[in-house]
Amino acid sequence: MPSEPHSARRVAMPADPAMLERAAGELAAFAAASGLTGDELARLDLALGEVLANIVAHARPVGDAERGMVELRLSAGPDAVLVTVEDRAAVAAVDLSAVSMPAEDAESGRGLALALAVLDGFAHDGREGGGNRWTLRLDRRRG
Repeated sequence: MPSEPHSARRVAMPADPAMLERAAGELAAFAAASGLTGDELARLDLALGEVLANIVAHARPVGDAERGMVELRLSAGPDAVLVTVEDRAAVAAVDLSAVSMPAEDAESGRGLALALAVLDGFAHDGREGGGNRWTLRLDRRRG
């Protein structure tokens, strides 16, 4: 992706269940402003929703801090769309290389596998002192 994206958006929101709807709205507005296709929006919406749902369900605050805020950064260039999600929770014990779709009768555990399936790049980095950075990349198709 070029160093200067064609469009970018940054928003912070409380890490609570309402952020899923707010983030979907932010992503839709960004997609419209950036000229994303319906397929690109659908793939990003699915992956971002799964990451945020995991934060709501599983993230635990560091120390005595409240759950805190989540920062969402979106950027689009001619070659790729990049979405970065950062929280201030305890570092998630996640190995994305070991993620796979659970058994058909499993009641949970599909979120990260779905995100991996629809994205062209997906990474998780724990931050020293607490916090997580999730990076979602979608390559733009030309044609």
